Amino acid sequence: MPCLNTSFLCKNRKSVIQSVIRALICCALCLALLTPSALAEEEQLELTLEADKTFVYPGEPVTLMLKVENKNSEPYYRVVLECEGFSGLWQNMRTVKPGHTYAAPKTIELKSTATFKYQLTSFTPAGKRVNVTSNELTVFVCPAASDVKLRVEAETASAGVRAPGDVSINIKLSNDGELELRNVLLSEVTRGEIREFSYVPAGDMPVLTQGYTVSDDAVFQFVVTVIDPSGEPAYAYSEPLYIDIAAPAGALARDIPDFIIDSAPIKEKLIMSVYIAGGAFIILSSLYLISGWQNRYKRRKVRL
Repeated sequence: MPCLNTSFLCKNRKSVIQSVIRALICCALCLALLTPSALAEEEQLELTLEADKTFVYPGEPVTLMLKVENKNSEPYYRVVLECEGFSGLWQNMRTVKPGHTYAAPKTIELKSTATFKYQLTSFTPAGKRVNVTSNELTVFVCPAASDVKLRVEAETASAGVRAPGDVSINIKLSNDGELELRNVLLSEVTRGEIREFSYVPAGDMPVLTQGYTVSDDAVFQFVVTVIDPSGEPAYAYSEPLYIDIAAPAGALARDIPDFIIDSAPIKEKLIMSVYIAGGAFIILSSLYLISGWQNRYKRRKVRL
C-alpha cells in the first residue's frame, strides 16, 4: 500500500492559508467598492430646474431657478453646466462645497415654447468624474386670446340619412397662427364636450370623426375654446351643418295616393278647359251681338 506523504502537506499548508487570506481580502475590497455610498456617489450631487410660470405670452418674462445641491461630505470641483441652446444662461462653478445648495435665478424672455434640461459635469478630490442630469422643464409660449387663429370645419359624406339613423361627421381643426395652443376644448354647441386637446401645434390637425344618432332633421355646429395664459377664453365656431332626414326607400310610391301624384297634369287640363270655355263664350257673345245689329239694320231699312 502506498504511503501518504505528510511532509508535502505540511510544506504547502502555509501557501494554502496565504491563498485563502488573499481571496478573503479581495472579497472585502469588492464589497467595499460596492457599498451604497460608492454606488450613489452621483446621487449625492443633485441638479434641479424650476420656473415661476410655465404658461406665458410671447416675450413675457419668465424666471428660471437652477439649484445645485451637494449632499456629499466632500466637495466637487470644475463644475461645468451644459444645455443645448441655453448653455450661456448660467456660468460654470469652480467648487461646490459639501452640504451646500447653490440657487441661481435667471429671468429670460421667450418667443416660442422651450424645453430646458441641463447636464452637470464635475470631479471629486480623487479625480473621479461625476455626471448629473437635471429634470426636464418646459415653458409653453401661447398667444393671447385676441391673437388666436383657430378654425374648425365639419362635414359629412352624405347630406341625408335614413330615419332613424347614424351619421358620421368629420371635424378638422386648423391652427393658422405661428404658436402652438394649449388647453383646447372641442364641443358641439348643443350636445356638449367631445374632446380636450392638451397641445395643438401650428398647422392642420388630423381629422377627428364623431358619430351621432339622429331621428329627425338636425343642425350641428362645433365650437373650439382656447384658454390663454391669463385665463381669457377665445372661441372658434364652425359653419352650421344641416342633416336632412330622407324618407325610407319606396315610401313615396307606396304611401302617396295616385290622385296626388297626378295632380300636376289635372291642374294643367283644368286651366286649359277654362281658357277654351272663356274663348268660346267670347266668340258666341260676339256672334250674338253681330246678329242683333244685322236684324235691327234690316228692320229700319224695311220701314224706310
